[in-house]
Order: sequence, then C-alpha cells, then structure tokens
Amino acid sequence: MKELGYPHNPAYNAEPTDGAAIIHVTQHMGTRFSAARGYLDPIKKRSNLRIVTGAVVRRILFVGRRASGVEFDAGGKTQVERCAGEIVLSASAVNSPKLLMLSGIGPQEQLQAHGIDVLHNSPGVGRNLQEHASTQVKAYVNIKTANQEFNLLGKLKYGAQFLLDRSGYATYTYTGVGLIRTRPELEYPDIQYHFGAFSANYTHDGIEMQKEAAINLQPNVNSSRSRGYLELRSSDPYEQPKIQLNLLSDRYDIETLMAGGRIARAALNSKAFAPYVTGELKPGTNVQTDDEWIAYMRENASGSYHPCGTCKMGIDPMAVVTPDLKVIGVEGLRVVDSSIIPQIPSCNLNAISMAIGEKGADLILQRQAAHATAWFDG
Repeated sequence: MKELGYPHNPAYNAEPTDGAAIIHVTQHMGTRFSAARGYLDPIKKRSNLRIVTGAVVRRILFVGRRASGVEFDAGGKTQVERCAGEIVLSASAVNSPKLLMLSGIGPQEQLQAHGIDVLHNSPGVGRNLQEHASTQVKAYVNIKTANQEFNLLGKLKYGAQFLLDRSGYATYTYTGVGLIRTRPELEYPDIQYHFGAFSANYTHDGIEMQKEAAINLQPNVNSSRSRGYLELRSSDPYEQPKIQLNLLSDRYDIETLMAGGRIARAALNSKAFAPYVTGELKPGTNVQTDDEWIAYMRENASGSYHPCGTCKMGIDPMAVVTPDLKVIGVEGLRVVDSSIIPQIPSCNLNAISMAIGEKGADLILQRQAAHATAWFDG
C-alpha cells in the first residue's frame, strides 16, 4: 500500500485514520474478548443476576402500553418473566426488530397480514437496514496458505498450536487492514480493506475454502448509502425473517466499491507482492471496463457482518427509538444495540456496539437516580 501512496498507520483507530497496518483485534491470549467475557463474566455470580442461555424469546408482554415482561422458551417449556422496571432489548439488528414486530410494534399492514395485534404502528421497524458492501479481489500465490491447511490434519495441528501457546490460524482470520481515500479531496477514508492470507468462496451451503493457494484483499464501502429492509415471514418466532440488503442499490456505493476494487488490484500487482503472486483469480483480467466491474460486483458483492439501523434512533416519522433509546409509542422498553444506529459508521461495529451499551447503561442509571431523587423529595 505504501507503493501506491498510502501510509503505514499502526494507530489507525486514532486520528488520522488513513493507512494500512496489522489489524487491531479484541483478544486476550489469542482468545476473543467478547462483550460477554468483558462485562458478564466478572459479575455473573451476583445474587440479583440470572443468565439464561439457549432460550428463544417469543414476544415482549405489555399491560396497556407498558412493557411488563418477556415470554420465552427454555428448557422445553414456555416461560414468563415479569418486570416492574424497564425491559432492555439487545438482540441485534436482525432480532431486535423481529421481536418488536412479534410484540405488536411495527408497520401496521405487515403485522395485520400475519395476524399480530397492533400495539403501535411504527413504520420504521425493520427498515433502514444498512451494511458495508464489499467484494473480493483475489490472487493466486506460489506459497502454502490456510486453504491447504483446511483439513483434518491442519485442524489438529493448528488446534494443538492454539492450545499450547494461543497462536496460529485459530486466533485470526484477516490479518491486515487498510483505510484509504479513493479521491484525495475526501475528508475521511471511503474504503476499508481486509487482507487475508487465504481465499474462501461463498456458496448456497455456506463458506468453503478454495482448493488453490490464494489470497484475498477485500474492499468495503465505509459510509454506504444503500438501504434495505427486514420483514417477518410469519408470526412464528422460530421462523427467520426475510432480509433484503439491497446492496449496491445506490450509485455512490457502486462507484466507491469499484474504485476500491481497482486499487486492490493495483496493490496485488505491486512489487511487494511480486515474489508471491502468480496471477489474478478474481475478478480476473477480463474485467476492465466500468460495466464489467459492475457486473462482477453484482455477482460477488456481500455484506461485511455489519448490519445495523433497523430500529433507528431519531425524531423523524421513521424513528423507532428516541435519542435516549426508548421505544416510541410504548413505555418501559428500550433498544440498546446496533439496530439503533441511524447512519452506518465508517468502521466495524464491535466497538461502537459496546459504546452504545455503555451509553444505554448510563441513560438507564440516570433514570433510576432521577426516580430515587423524586421519591426522596416526595
């Protein structure tokens, strides 16, 4: 990337963000340090906390317009937990809108079509779905990659390496990251790259490792403008919702991703890669014109595991939650997860989701403190 004029920037999570580096990860001793590990593990023995896993929430219960409990399946039976305070919904950009709709909060016509009683007509629930559209730029290489290790022997070898010293393939996927501006006049980078010393293909059955030795330099659009939606298929909580990402439905996303793809191709053709790269795998040297790039991207575009926006925070008619994360139209219910993001940020969602959790906790504590003060003054 330095050959192409982009700096090395190991501190890309601070200003300035431009540049390429070894990727930052949320790990400790080679193991992912998840939100559960960081926030729940230290307090899971508290007497006022009970963690139930392996449960499927059916719906939020209401008394009038106030959230009063949760109905869920666990241990082979349907159970109900009642709540005198607030219920916090933190189930992802997919499951949070799904649960709101199953509970009667959502687009009126859609709920009625599935026989769900409408508690509050909220047309924004499930809309405004956003993702970082990405595509793959790949090259064949003349050295062994993770592709050739994705077998029983390789799994045993790298599993043992992980157990012994918490290193090796079991501790990472993409190893490099780059944040670049496709045009110098831009204020911030508009493309993010993930570099992987492997190559995988997306199929209808999932992800499969490519048989040939290859590497992948994947660009994604940072501030994507395409908007999708999520809808219920039925009133059955076990049925997955219909998800329509509408990737590349906005011309800006098409042009930005195409520029990112061309820069990725130039990087894989750099002198730094010359000793290893033996040819282009994707999109292939037959893809040169804008129309050819667009056709390739429409066949090979994917999300980046960064869905957000389906319970948008705001004050406009399509907002689902208020700026203090309270669900509009009801009481005693907040949404605190990536679904509340109005505009997708130019970054992966791990850190911002934790920031939303911290802010949500502060808002709830402020409310409790205000109620305690009011009770004391009374």
